[in-house]
Amino acid sequence: MLSISDECRFTWDEAGENLAVCPLGVPAELSVLSAQDLAALEEIERQRSPTMESVIAALSRRGANQVARETLSGLGNRGVVIEVDRVQARDEFYTPMIYYQMLTDPLKMDAYVRALERAVKPGMTVLDAGAGLGIFGILAARLGAKSVWAIENRPVINIARQLADANGVGAAMRFLRGDLFDPEIATQVGKVDLVVSEFIGDEIFDEGILAKSVWMRDSFLGGAGSLLPRRLQAFFVPIECQVAATRQHNKVQNVQHVARQYDIDLGAVVEMVITEGLRNDFSDRLYVPSFAEISTEEMRLLAEPTMFFDMQLDECNSAFVISKSSVEATSHGRLDGVLLFFTVHLDDEVNFSSAPWLRRTHWPQIIYLARGARRVDAGDAIRVSIAYTGGKGLCVSIN
Repeated sequence: MLSISDECRFTWDEAGENLAVCPLGVPAELSVLSAQDLAALEEIERQRSPTMESVIAALSRRGANQVARETLSGLGNRGVVIEVDRVQARDEFYTPMIYYQMLTDPLKMDAYVRALERAVKPGMTVLDAGAGLGIFGILAARLGAKSVWAIENRPVINIARQLADANGVGAAMRFLRGDLFDPEIATQVGKVDLVVSEFIGDEIFDEGILAKSVWMRDSFLGGAGSLLPRRLQAFFVPIECQVAATRQHNKVQNVQHVARQYDIDLGAVVEMVITEGLRNDFSDRLYVPSFAEISTEEMRLLAEPTMFFDMQLDECNSAFVISKSSVEATSHGRLDGVLLFFTVHLDDEVNFSSAPWLRRTHWPQIIYLARGARRVDAGDAIRVSIAYTGGKGLCVSIN
């Protein structure tokens, strides 16, 4: 099977115009990706068990059959695409207590409850995809769904079964432990009236919501079926934020201190810290007792929020996001980076947002720092390029 190599990373070129790839630790070996390259990589991301022939067949249906094999061979020669014996495991970082965080997020839970009350009709068949604790499926059964499937790939599905029995809906629910992308599971479940899920990652797309939406729509929905959530929007806003800049500066200083102390060249580690930026301070959350998220009072917005992604998920046909935008600064300041956030529309009326100036959700801030801050004045153009290329987080360029 084919896989996108973990030995490379995606990045933008210096101007933020072209998406490129380079080997980990060798930023100088930048290789720009063509439209054909990106189409092939996206097809690998969309398929559960991609092979050379299945990817070529899919690309041929999209009109790229003449160059598909050469494109895949070229990506293989550059080390971007590799052959693997089995599909690489995803989401292995999950621990049971993550479900506690999701369950006790009142903003998200209230929105889902309202949307399910509007969507579930007596006699429906509902799929709770990536069910976790099975709460959405339990609510659907209590609202009158005749049959509820709960698919979950982790041991937490055993707790979901207990909860279903404890809430008197065990007889209406069927639990499957397995991969949502498994064709055998799709055959067993068949068509349903409603698919409810929550594949919104800390970096918006990094739980595969786009590829999963394509699969759920094509595999489980009948002609009148619907997805919940229905629509996803993502935004960025340029910011000045001394706290964020100081945190990254301190990390670079710490690495340089270790380099001097032990007489080791750690230039590649410095580059890694600068490239990664804050990336939600995942390690700090785990290991720094004094860690606190940056408050909105510690940020200055330098422009209006700009939407860089807007998709009706039941119409989605892409697994990647590639966006290049230009926004006009509305005030002067030091361009330290961008803040990213999302709005999820569960239906036409019910939505919630991770914008940090609104009521907080369990999703963390997403701050990406510019490579070298610059001053901007009102009216100056700020160019922001953002890409999501499957399983590797967001790739952001700020100019």
